Amino acid sequence: MRFMRDGVRIVAAALALIVAAPLAARAAEPLCPKAPPSQVAPSPPTLEGAETYVYKTVAGQPLRLYLRRPADGTPGPAKRPAVVFFTGGGWMYLDVKSPTPQAEHLTGRGAITVVVDYRVYCRDGVSIVDEVKDAKAAMSWLRAHARQLRIDPDKIAAFGGSSGGHVAISTAMFHELDPGGPRAASPRPNLLVLFFPCVDETTEVELKYSAKAIQTYGPAMSPALHIGPGLPPMFIGQGTADPLYGENKAYCAKVAEAGDSCTLVEYQDAPHGFLRPGQTWYDAGLRDMDAFLTEHGYLPPPRT
Repeated sequence: MRFMRDGVRIVAAALALIVAAPLAARAAEPLCPKAPPSQVAPSPPTLEGAETYVYKTVAGQPLRLYLRRPADGTPGPAKRPAVVFFTGGGWMYLDVKSPTPQAEHLTGRGAITVVVDYRVYCRDGVSIVDEVKDAKAAMSWLRAHARQLRIDPDKIAAFGGSSGGHVAISTAMFHELDPGGPRAASPRPNLLVLFFPCVDETTEVELKYSAKAIQTYGPAMSPALHIGPGLPPMFIGQGTADPLYGENKAYCAKVAEAGDSCTLVEYQDAPHGFLRPGQTWYDAGLRDMDAFLTEHGYLPPPRT
C-alpha cells in the first residue's frame, strides 16, 4: 500500500511538472514580442553627460532620473529652472535616450533638464494609472530635492510628446494619484510644454494601439474629459496632418474657456511625432518651444 501511495505521489508530481512547464514558459514570454529590444530593456543605470538619481523603487526595480546641467559659463542663476521630459511610446514602450537632442538643446540654452524613467506596459506590465503615479512621484521627488539639485522649485516644467504629453498633463491633474505622506512635495508642474499630446484615451485611435496599457481607465484618465480651472500655462505644438489635430485644437480652446492659459501652435502638414531631428518641422518646433519658455522666464533671451 505504501508503494502504491508513493507511486501516486510520483505520478502526481510528474503531472504537476508537465502542467507547470507550459505555464512557466508562457509566463516568461515577453508582453510585446514585436517590440524593439531597446524599448523594453531595463533603462540604463547611467546616461552619458547626465547625473543619475533613483526617485522610486518598485518590487526591487529602481526608477531613475537622468539630469543634465548647462555647461560652465552658460548665462543663468545658480538656482535654475528645470524641464522634465516624459518620453512617449503609446504607454507601451520607453527609451530614455530618445529626448537627448531636445534636452541637450535646452541645457545649451541655460535650463536643467531631467529625463524620467517610468514604468510602461511592454516592459513592466502596468497600466496608464501606474505610469502616471510614477510620473507624479518623479515630480514630487525633484521638488523635494530642489535645493540639493540647485533647481528652482517654482520653475519646474513638464515636457511630453504623444503619450508622454498625456503623462505630463496628468502630473497637474488626477490629484487622487498624488504621492501620499505628510512630507510629500507637490508633483504639479509650473508649466507644460506639449507636442501632439494624447488627451482623450477613449478614442479608437488610442485604443487600437494602446488598449493593453489603457485597459478600462480611459474615461477616468483622459485630460480632455476632465477639464477644469487650475492647470498651469501650457504650450501645445500640433501638426495639422496628425489624427490628433482636431481633438487637441478643441482641447486647447476648452482649457482657455475654463480660465487657464493654452497656446496652440500649428505646423502645416506635420504628422504625429514630428519633433525629431531631421524632420522638416523640428527647428521651428524648437524655436517656438524656446519662445514659450523664454516668455515664462525659464530661458534667458537668445543671444543676438
